[in-house]
Amino acid sequence: MKFQFCLNQGGIVWEDIRELEPLEFINELGLIVNHDTLQYDYIKLKIYEDNGAIIEYNNEGIHDYYNDYISEELNKLYPNSPFCISCIDFIEDLYKPFTDEKTIIIKDDRASEYNYYYREFKKEDLAQYNDYLVIHQKDKKKITLNQILIEMINSKHYNKDTIREDDHWFLEGFDKSKNSNIEYVSAFGS
Repeated sequence: MKFQFCLNQGGIVWEDIRELEPLEFINELGLIVNHDTLQYDYIKLKIYEDNGAIIEYNNEGIHDYYNDYISEELNKLYPNSPFCISCIDFIEDLYKPFTDEKTIIIKDDRASEYNYYYREFKKEDLAQYNDYLVIHQKDKKKITLNQILIEMINSKHYNKDTIREDDHWFLEGFDKSKNSNIEYVSAFGS
């Protein structure tokens, strides 16, 4: 893939045209989108297609292009996910160790009287819609985000209609519990 960045930091500077494999290009783009945009007043991207076409993106378009790529890759990896995975900046993050613990608990506590989706539910019924998913290391390999996502996707809890219909279905990350070293609370947004 041939491409070129224009990075403006007090003056327009076009980099030389470079050629990288698609995955290397996306990683490079990810670094700019996720980390370097704060350094520049303006960023522009040109992609040189094999057919001679030149596609240009500005700041916002670069973010959209990158996020669309990540979304497409996640949809290929997890086609049956009952929630939208929005918690990674790089595909490689899926395969890095999430924790050194041999067992962790993923808590889903969206069902509460403070969540507008559950306001019609009786308070005493809400507990049945919360979940504690226990995840163990497999083959003595550290737990990764990929393993966590697969186990969540395959869990009966996340596939229940009531849970799937919750407007907070964008998995934005995990917050470590203050109560336990092995408990993480899934952070879902809308």
